[in-house]
Amino acid sequence: YATNGYFFGDWPPGHKSFSETFTVLENMAFCHIRCYQMLHATREAMGYSDTMVGFANHLRVFEPENPKNPVQAATARAVEWLFQGAITQAMSTGVFRLPLKNHWKLPKGEYCDFHGVNYYRSKLKPETKMVCMVKAFGYGAGSYELAKTLQEHRCDYLAVAVADEGEELRKEGISIPLIVMNPEFSSFNVLFENQLEPEVYSFRLLDAMIKETERRGITSYPIHIKIDTGMHRLGFQPEDVPEVCRHLKEQSGVVARSVFSHLVGSDSYIFDDFTKKQLDTFTRVAAELEAGLEYKVIKHILNSAGIERFTDYQMDMVRLGIGLYGVSASGQKGLRNISTLKTTILQIQNVPAGDSIGYSRMSYVKRDSRIAIIPIGYADGLDRHFSNGGGEVVINGHRCPIIGNICMDACMIDVTDTDAHEGDSVIIFGEELPVSELSDKLKTIPYEILTSISPRVKRVYYRE
Repeated sequence: YATNGYFFGDWPPGHKSFSETFTVLENMAFCHIRCYQMLHATREAMGYSDTMVGFANHLRVFEPENPKNPVQAATARAVEWLFQGAITQAMSTGVFRLPLKNHWKLPKGEYCDFHGVNYYRSKLKPETKMVCMVKAFGYGAGSYELAKTLQEHRCDYLAVAVADEGEELRKEGISIPLIVMNPEFSSFNVLFENQLEPEVYSFRLLDAMIKETERRGITSYPIHIKIDTGMHRLGFQPEDVPEVCRHLKEQSGVVARSVFSHLVGSDSYIFDDFTKKQLDTFTRVAAELEAGLEYKVIKHILNSAGIERFTDYQMDMVRLGIGLYGVSASGQKGLRNISTLKTTILQIQNVPAGDSIGYSRMSYVKRDSRIAIIPIGYADGLDRHFSNGGGEVVINGHRCPIIGNICMDACMIDVTDTDAHEGDSVIIFGEELPVSELSDKLKTIPYEILTSISPRVKRVYYRE
C-alpha cells in the first residue's frame, strides 16, 4: 500500500461493492497509522512546540476540548483534513492517493502553503475564527482556486459581495459557509438554493427574509447582522438593536449567526481615536444584541488592518481581505508577495531618433532606441495612465519605462539600456515591482489594481 509516501487503493467509479469499499477503508487505516508515525517523527526532529502546537494553530487541527492530548487530537483532525481531497479524487478517478510527501515538508514557521492566512493567524488566538474575502473574483486572483485552497485549509467562512458569486463557488464544489455581504431582494432564490448566508442591514431586508423563510417553511436560517458604527454605508444604527431583537425573537425563520461592523480607518494612526470609538460602540452594541436575543452570537469587526493594529479586539472572528493577497493594509512588514502579473516580449524594434511611438504621437525618442512590444493593454487591466513614462516594468532585473500610449491589447517599452531579447519575461507587478507602488503612482489603492486585471488574463497557480 505504500510507495514513496503515496498510498493507493483501487476503487472503480460506479462500483460500491463491500470488497471495494473495504479496500479504501483499509488503505485509510494504513494512512492513519502512517500519519501518526510521521507526527511523532516530526515531533522528535523539530521539537514539540514548533511542530505540534504550530501545526495545530495554523491548520486548525487542535481540539480545544482535548487540550491535554494535542498529539492524539491533532492526528485525528490532520488525517481528516488530508483525506478531504483524496476521497473526492477517489470517487471520480477510482484511485485513492494521499500525497503525504508534499503536505509534510514543513520548515519551521511555515505550516501550510497559504502564507497570508498563516501570517494573520499567527496574530490570533487559536480559537478565533476567520472569514476570508473572495469577492470580486478573489480580488482579481481567481475566486474558485483560492476558495478551494482555503477550504482545504479549514477556513471557517468565506465571503462574497453578491449571491451570484456564491452560487458559482457552490457549483464548483465549495461547501464551507459563505456570507453574502450585499444581498439583493431579487437574489433570494439563489441565496436559499445555495445555502448562502446573507448580511442583513435593514428592517426592510430583515422582514423580507423572515417572510421568505415562512413561505418556504424554513427555520433557523443563518443571517449576519450588520451594525453601522461610522462607515455610513450599510447597517442598522446602534439604537435599532432593541427593535432588531424584538423582530428576531418573534419569529423562527432566521437566526442571527453573527453581528459585525466595519472599521473606517484602521489602516492609519491618524484615525485611531475614531477607530477606538467604533470599537467601543460595537463592543457595547454587540453585547446588547446578544443579551436581548439570549443566545450566543459570533462577533467580529476587525479587517486586515484591524488584525494588524488592534488585535485585542479580535473577539470571536476576524475578516481577512487584502492581507490574504500579500498586501499589508497598514504598511507593515512581514507579508510575502503571493502574486505576479507578467507577460513576454513579442518583438523588439529599432527606432531612429526623432520618431514617435504609439497612438496620437504622444512620445518621441530622442536617440536611436530599442522598443519592445508586449501583449498587455488597458483591456487586460494595465491602466492607461501609465502611458508615456507614467509607469514602468521589470525585464531581467532592470526597470524599463512604458513609452507611448498604452493600447487596448499591447504597449511599448523602452529597452534601449538593457540586453532584453524577444521572448524575455516582463513583470508588470510582483516581488521586484510591488503592486502598492503601482497604486501609489495612480493615487489609488492596491485593491483597484488587483481587481482591474481582466478575466482574459490567464491565471496560473503554484503550490509550494
